Amino acid sequence: LEVARQELAGHIEVIRKKERRLAAIHEVSAVVSESLDLSQTLDQVLDKVLQVTGADAGMIFLSREKTRQLELAAHRGLSDACVEAIAILTIGEGFNGKVAATGQPMVIADVSCEAIPHAKEVESEGITSQVIVPLRSKDRIIGTLCAATRSQREFSREEMELLTAIGSQVGVAIENARLYREVRLSEANYRDLFENASAAMYIHDLAGTIIAANNAFSRLTGYERDELIGSSVMKLRSPATSSGIQEIEDRLLRGELVEQPHETCLVRKDGTECIVSLSTRVVHEDGQPRGFEHVATDVTAQKRMRESVDFYLRQIITAQEEERKRISRELHDETAQSMLLISQRLDSLATDSKMNLPPEAAQYLAEVRGIALRALADMRRLTQDLRPRILDDLGLVA
Repeated sequence: LEVARQELAGHIEVIRKKERRLAAIHEVSAVVSESLDLSQTLDQVLDKVLQVTGADAGMIFLSREKTRQLELAAHRGLSDACVEAIAILTIGEGFNGKVAATGQPMVIADVSCEAIPHAKEVESEGITSQVIVPLRSKDRIIGTLCAATRSQREFSREEMELLTAIGSQVGVAIENARLYREVRLSEANYRDLFENASAAMYIHDLAGTIIAANNAFSRLTGYERDELIGSSVMKLRSPATSSGIQEIEDRLLRGELVEQPHETCLVRKDGTECIVSLSTRVVHEDGQPRGFEHVATDVTAQKRMRESVDFYLRQIITAQEEERKRISRELHDETAQSMLLISQRLDSLATDSKMNLPPEAAQYLAEVRGIALRALADMRRLTQDLRPRILDDLGLVA
């Protein structure tokens, strides 16, 4: 019975140790899942580590892959001088550097047994033993977790295994916090670009409710941003072009290619219309379309200028045509008739028997008449080139 009692007590102690280990891991898991703020997470993790291990000091180093260095990201139980001394370590050097390089946990019973960088600063803290485990994420070593004590005790294998399990959880939490920070930074950068872009931009959901608008769009429409957010996009669309925008949005939702940008009219707050060049894209969230983002460029002045240029160009062409018609009519009705009369008079002189002209003179007059007839033919051709009479008689088609 005594042997059985001792075996049972041993089993109970093992179970209690496992329970304590699971409880500690659960507490750390709860900590790392509470917040995505990296500094806050690391501080809370260190507090839990010191609590479950009874350590006097703790450190978390994060690796800098580009420089192959370790940066002290969180600490407990250390003086300012020590923190300043070990703020940056080289991977591969010292206890933490070796763990970061090899990925193997390490228990140091006596820190004074080895020459390490900044040994004096560490010894001045009264630290005697340490346990250091790697922080892992996706098979990468992203840092180290260190618990240290000032008493003459050695960390057990169970404590090392516990910290190793905690290190794996902390590594994932650090990676998530970094990704969260990158996403927040990207969102902040996009928001800054969106709000301060020179082009007018606005976003509305599938129901047509405006959910975002930048300063440029506010200036373009004359509405304050607070007036735009939550209002219907239909109040900004001209009835003449509203159906065209709706058709483009429907085609984009069907995945069809749409020629971009396209011109449309927007109605300002004062009721006036402005012509904009609009580029539209579908906004997705979780793989599903949630709305549309529009980028509008005011082309009202350019459109009016093009219309003015077209009007003046038509006026110039009309004036040119009228002038060509006048010149053609004068050549046909006056100059050509005079040339015809000259050729007839020359013909009469050359053939009139009463004139008794010498043969040489008659031949000469006939040659001059031929020149006049050729000039008359050239003039008629020039008249046709300037303004064919058929245009006025039968129209352009004929």
